[in-house]
Amino acid sequence: MEFLKKDWVISSLLFAAALLIRFGYLFQFQHSPFFTFLIGDGEGYFLWGQSLAQGNWLGSEVFYQAPLYPYFLGILQSSGADLSMIRGVQMVLGSLACVFLYRAGICFFSRSAGIVAGGLAAVYAPAIFFDGLIQKASLGFFFGCLILWRLGEALQSSDHAPSTNKQLPHQKPNPVLQYRHGIEWGTLGCLLGLLALLRENALLLIPVVALWPLWQFRTLPWKRRLIGTVGCLIGALLVLGAVGIRNWEVGQTFTLTTSQFGPNLYIGNNPNADGQYHPLIPGHGGYQHERNDATKLAEQRLGRSLSPQEVSDYWFQQSWEFIRNNPGQWLQLSWRKWMLLWNHYEVPDTDEYYVFHHWSFLLKALDAVFHFGTLVILATFGMVWAWRENRGRTSVLFVLLITLAISILPFFIFGRYRFPFVPFLLLFAGGGIVACFRSFQRSRSHSNMDWKRWIVPLFGAGGAAVLTFWPITSPNYALGYHNLALAYEAQNQPEAALDAYAQVLEWNPQHFGAYTNRGNLYVALQQCERAIQDYDQALRLNPQLAEAYSNRGKCYFEMEQYEAALQNHSEAIQLQPHFPEAYYNRALVYTRIGYYDQAIRDYTQALSLNPNLQQAYRYRGIAYFENQQYAEAISDYSHALELDASHADVFHLRAMAFFRLQRFEQSLHDFNQAIALNPNLAVTYNQRGLVHMVGFNNRVQACADWQNACTLGVCKLYHLAQQRRECE
Repeated sequence: MEFLKKDWVISSLLFAAALLIRFGYLFQFQHSPFFTFLIGDGEGYFLWGQSLAQGNWLGSEVFYQAPLYPYFLGILQSSGADLSMIRGVQMVLGSLACVFLYRAGICFFSRSAGIVAGGLAAVYAPAIFFDGLIQKASLGFFFGCLILWRLGEALQSSDHAPSTNKQLPHQKPNPVLQYRHGIEWGTLGCLLGLLALLRENALLLIPVVALWPLWQFRTLPWKRRLIGTVGCLIGALLVLGAVGIRNWEVGQTFTLTTSQFGPNLYIGNNPNADGQYHPLIPGHGGYQHERNDATKLAEQRLGRSLSPQEVSDYWFQQSWEFIRNNPGQWLQLSWRKWMLLWNHYEVPDTDEYYVFHHWSFLLKALDAVFHFGTLVILATFGMVWAWRENRGRTSVLFVLLITLAISILPFFIFGRYRFPFVPFLLLFAGGGIVACFRSFQRSRSHSNMDWKRWIVPLFGAGGAAVLTFWPITSPNYALGYHNLALAYEAQNQPEAALDAYAQVLEWNPQHFGAYTNRGNLYVALQQCERAIQDYDQALRLNPQLAEAYSNRGKCYFEMEQYEAALQNHSEAIQLQPHFPEAYYNRALVYTRIGYYDQAIRDYTQALSLNPNLQQAYRYRGIAYFENQQYAEAISDYSHALELDASHADVFHLRAMAFFRLQRFEQSLHDFNQAIALNPNLAVTYNQRGLVHMVGFNNRVQACADWQNACTLGVCKLYHLAQQRRECE
């Protein structure tokens, strides 16, 4: 039994248990459509990591999102890691975090409390869930537990320094011990800096931790206390300063982390805010839109181009105007955020915690017993007990926990935003459970229960239960099912996607995005009537949806209702003048009805907004060709082939334009290229035969091509030639 009490044995057992549970969840989760389908920030982080793995380590813009997690992904992807391997690495780190929490528990409470805290972390359902996501919350939990361990060690080192360095009053301090002390706090500062590159609000922890030695060790010489403070600040500055220099290098803006402070602050503090996330432009909640929308709106309102810092400053000013002019509303909003912050419900981001239960009975079973609400109750009991009996050692945990909680309030609430302070709650829960157990043991040995000691902790736990289960919000799984529908679409399961969209609209009949995307799916299934019905409903709910207008116009185009198609595309352009696809789609209608000048104008506008729109070059070339502007058509076809030279039909079209200009050599070359790419193009054989006959008077080759065309089903020119006896 003594063997089982050794630290390395306990750590190994905790790690193994946590890893077994996590890989059990991962085994079940691999059958989910979300396992290979990424959306929202997860998709953005993964693509960012791919870019880094390809060598773009410096980047070209000031960071808008916290950079550490994408760089973590980039390192893994540069080593060949795929999604499964990345999730596996995160599971390992999550299991290590349980060990770090155990070590922290030893420092702040006791060995038994550390074991309980680490064990709770091993079975805490949201921690397992986040470890399986392509999301920075997992790495944040790892660093949070590591920081708590190193903080506990550093505080113990400072507390025990006088006894380990037995020096007389007239002797100088041991420089070796001072150096080690400074390195210890410097390492802690580096870890805090790294955490701030995952969650920017963790910046507030740095001054608290740095100043804590000056407060807690007031009996030590001030120089001794100052070593910890200076070391912590230098460590944090080394990490954050490097990011600031990098941001200055690429964007002439010295920002220690990111430039999204202002937009996020405004999302959390505006007349329509309710404590949860709502994008600046409805329907634009993805990473693809956040930065561009914040910049575009700020520049439109100020009438000039803005730097990233100026964009952030603009939204900060808008937030401050709201707070200053509506203090009562702001206080009510802040109280609602505080209630959401401690509520048992995991407010969803892109990945819906409760929808994921469908693919893991293990996650569902663990959540039924030990979720955030349970943790808050246990932690509150432990906090009250610790404040009364262990205040000196744990006071820093109280201050850091409150700092983290308050730092979230100016913004908005997600389940993953509060996840960084879960390690603190787990420590207090572990301490409270052990204190409870020991109190029972003492009462049994003395045959007398001291109930007075239990009144305040139980009262606190009861208050926490009321707080965490207060019905401040109703569960709504619409977002989760919406993303599930998109995942099924990506995996070519349209029927499952339609079922998921039906679930979305059951949870939220006002979800215009679900109507829009289901309409898009109906278009792909060639069910335009149903698609139009969904677009109609989406536009009734939100008349500002330019995409819905444009896609409804595409349906009318397929149904040959060209006037309605033009009207819808024009509505989309009026709503969003910088919408290249709307100009392109309207140009297709003009091309179909023979209005080539208008078509050329719209194609040109689409290409000015998106020069990589390959199909626009192709179809503008067709409009030029029909307008007998053959040189312009050739230029457009050439641009299209520069973007993608795998299209046989574009070579065919350019060959036709060369033929009209009697540039027979070039025409023949392009027809040859088209046939090389697609040997079954009957019309190309047909036209190449004309080039051989008209351009080179080569009847043999012409007749051979016409014979091939006839074999493939186009016999018109062959029969005509036979009638003229050209091929006899």
